[in-house]
Amino acid sequence: MEVGDIFAEVIVTPDNKIPLFQSFRFVLQIFDVSVQLVYEVSSECVGSNAGGNIFNLLLKGFPLTLTNGLNLRFGSTAAIAVTVLETEMRRTRISLKASAFSCAMCQVSNGIATVMLSVNMGGLRIGQIAYSYRSPAKLFAAIFDSSMMSIQVTFHQPTNRAGILSVNGFECSIVFERKSVDSLSKDTRCVWQSKSTLVVFLGTDASILPGNTLEVGSTSLTSQHGQAAPVESWIIVARPVVMKAPSVIIVGSANIDVCASVDLRSAVSSPRQVSYTWRCANDDKTDAFLRTISRSTISMSEGIPQKQLKKVTRLC
Repeated sequence: MEVGDIFAEVIVTPDNKIPLFQSFRFVLQIFDVSVQLVYEVSSECVGSNAGGNIFNLLLKGFPLTLTNGLNLRFGSTAAIAVTVLETEMRRTRISLKASAFSCAMCQVSNGIATVMLSVNMGGLRIGQIAYSYRSPAKLFAAIFDSSMMSIQVTFHQPTNRAGILSVNGFECSIVFERKSVDSLSKDTRCVWQSKSTLVVFLGTDASILPGNTLEVGSTSLTSQHGQAAPVESWIIVARPVVMKAPSVIIVGSANIDVCASVDLRSAVSSPRQVSYTWRCANDDKTDAFLRTISRSTISMSEGIPQKQLKKVTRLC
């Protein structure tokens, strides 16, 4: 049987007594096992999905006497700058530049997609070897914890942790861009839980809220093995699955007499800063006035109509 691609067919008959069958057609690749395609440097079997890296292959057991029709392909994409450096009876040394990853149907797992790098002479495939493309790490998720005091940030593949090996906290500016850092508070610290999970521990004056964005701004943060480009990614921070409500105590009378003064005081226990909103449920004018008050206390002189006041505090 000659080497190359041949069309084959398999016919499946469940029962010889029943004239029913299914046929499956496919392409079968026939190789000469004495022909080997290897990397001159084994570590060059991986590269960035942007392509552009230059490396050498050794074609063994196939004397390449003619180069007309020679082509190398990453999957179905042609390699760039293919050059035969030297050829002998036992081996041929070939230089090439990787093309950019363009296989929409290829499976990507942990940022890695593998294609077959093949050496072809015209329509004849001489040999092939696996080549892996690595994509840059991207932000996959960012979610507050129930107390709103930390954010768990997850990347879609293992990273090099921006070169930080310590398990202790570090300044978040090493990973995130300045606008994101400004919303985290001055005493915020970041800690790597794993190569793909980062926890941001917020300070009490943090202003970041669910719906705000976190953006990576590090040139040193890349994929685990460093073959891909630096991370360039942003993500919207999600609210916690269960949010812990602040503890609120309001001291004062709920019913205000027409001749009585009003004195209401609020005390809130919360790890985050809070803002105050006061409401009157059954009088528009009083409600409009109370909306102008943003402090924790209300003091009003006598003469306020007897109304039911609705007190509300809102977590910032």
